[in-house]
Amino acid sequence: MAFRWRRAAKQNPAGWIHGVMPIVISWCLWKARCSARMEGVLFQVMSIIQHVKIMIKNISCNVNKFQAIKKTDLLVMKGLNIPIVPIKNIQVTFVKWEWPRRGMVKLNVDGGARLNPREAGGGAFIQDYKGKCIAGFVHHYRVATNTVAECCALLDSLRICKNLRLHNVLVKLDSLVIMSWLASRICRLWFLWNFWEEIKEISMEINARFRHVFREANMVADFLAKKGTMGDNTNFVGLDFECTRLSGLIRMDRLGLVFIREK
Repeated sequence: MAFRWRRAAKQNPAGWIHGVMPIVISWCLWKARCSARMEGVLFQVMSIIQHVKIMIKNISCNVNKFQAIKKTDLLVMKGLNIPIVPIKNIQVTFVKWEWPRRGMVKLNVDGGARLNPREAGGGAFIQDYKGKCIAGFVHHYRVATNTVAECCALLDSLRICKNLRLHNVLVKLDSLVIMSWLASRICRLWFLWNFWEEIKEISMEINARFRHVFREANMVADFLAKKGTMGDNTNFVGLDFECTRLSGLIRMDRLGLVFIREK
C-alpha cells in the first residue's frame, strides 16, 4: 500500500483517490472483520462499501484545490460522492520594458536594503527616447530601510536630471509606498520631509511624471540598487559603467523581452 501511495499521481483527483483507496479499504475490512469476530456483528459487503465512501469523502474535505480535473476524474468523484472543489484559476499579466515617447527622457530608479533595515543602496538609469543611455548611478546609503533607500534614490536621480538640464522626464519605479506618497503629495515619514520637499520642487522644475512598474520592467535599476547595497558608489555617463550583466539587462529591455507575472 505504501508503494501504491508513493506511485499515485496526487496532482489530480483520480490519482489521489487511487493512492488512498487501498489504505481505506484495508482499514474498513479490518474493522468489519474485528467487529464480526469479537462482537458478532454481521459482515455486510454493502455497509463496508458505504463506509469506504464516507471515509474518502471526509478525508477529501481537507485536500487542497486541484489544478486540473478531467472528465474521468469527475465521474469517479461523483460515483464516490466526493465534493468537487472549484479549480483555482491563475491570472497572469505580461510585463516588459517600454520605450519612452519622442521628446521624453525615461528614468528608471530603484532602492532597497539587504534586510529591513540593513545595508541599503539605490540605483538609477536615464535614457532618451532612442534608448541611448544618458547617465546613471550606484549609491550606498549605509544602514536604512527599503522606503528610505527608495526615497533617497529618487531624490538623487532627480538631482542628476536637474544638473543635466533634462526636462519632460518619465520616472518609473516599483515602490507602491513612494507612489502612494506621490499621489497624495504627502510623505508619511517625518524624518524624510526635507527630502520630500526637494523631490516635489525638482519634479515641478523638470516636469517629471511618475509611473509605477513591476520589478520585471525595472531590472536595470534593480541591479544597480543591489550593487549599492554591497557598498558601491559610482556615477556614470553613457555606458562607461563596465559590467557585462548590466549590458545584458539593457539589451534584454531593448529587445522587448516579455515577462509573465502571476496576479
